[in-house]
Amino acid sequence: MSEPVEYAGKAVLLREIAKLVYGFPRQATEAIPIEDVYDALPEERASAIDSALKKMDALELISLELKKPSIRTLGHGKACFEQNCVPEVILGADYIAKKYRKAIVHIIIERSDGVESGGTGFFWADYLHQLVTAGHVVNGHRIKRIEDSDGNSIAFTGEQVKVGPPDLDLAMVACEMPAGVEPLRVEWKINAVSLGAGLIVFGYPKIAFHHPSLYQSRAELHAIPRRYSSPRDSLIISGTHPGCSGGPVVDLRGFAIGVIEQENVIEHQSGANVYFSATPACYLRELISLPL
Repeated sequence: MSEPVEYAGKAVLLREIAKLVYGFPRQATEAIPIEDVYDALPEERASAIDSALKKMDALELISLELKKPSIRTLGHGKACFEQNCVPEVILGADYIAKKYRKAIVHIIIERSDGVESGGTGFFWADYLHQLVTAGHVVNGHRIKRIEDSDGNSIAFTGEQVKVGPPDLDLAMVACEMPAGVEPLRVEWKINAVSLGAGLIVFGYPKIAFHHPSLYQSRAELHAIPRRYSSPRDSLIISGTHPGCSGGPVVDLRGFAIGVIEQENVIEHQSGANVYFSATPACYLRELISLPL
């Protein structure tokens, strides 16, 4: 598992503690002596274990009892352990961005009029050698090249591009995932994240007088409304920009919950507040089932 260098020790320790607490059968009401954690991790500094336990307690992954120093399990902590996202939840957005940034690529396309443009895609854990992007990024266009977050070209044959129907703005592009990339995991439940939850969006927007580079921004989930033109829902989010199309909307567990579509042009023209929509990642099931 690829880890950002500055977080590697903390991430490993958090996983080890979570495994000690949640990785073995025990009664829900059973208290775990804190001393057992120190004994199980003799090579770790006590201060580092203390810090990790306090952070886990603060975010309700465990419950610390101080009278007889012990740990009690919590449902949220058990869920995070089972989803393998304890470090993401504890270490936060900076850790998530640094861990998964190599999975997010710049897709450069040539339109039918010969103009070069770009969008975003990302490698995902379910299909390691397939990129996910928005359908409108690649539909009807020629992919010229794919670049990683450092601007290096990624091998791409151009042979397999699967685009969703007109009312499903998703696509998959066959592409060899380079070594050292930590692919994003997809959240398959549309209601897994609550309204108001913090998010991170990624993309390669155009910035005047600058070469495109990986952009990240904090956002919030504002609504999950049903579309007029489709039986599917959308994620309404803030905090992204034109050019991020196809980029992942990532929650604070490190899961891709959506794929960025486009700015609501009608709202923009009318002077109303501008929001962006994203296709829920769970609809990738429909794209997977389609023939090439």
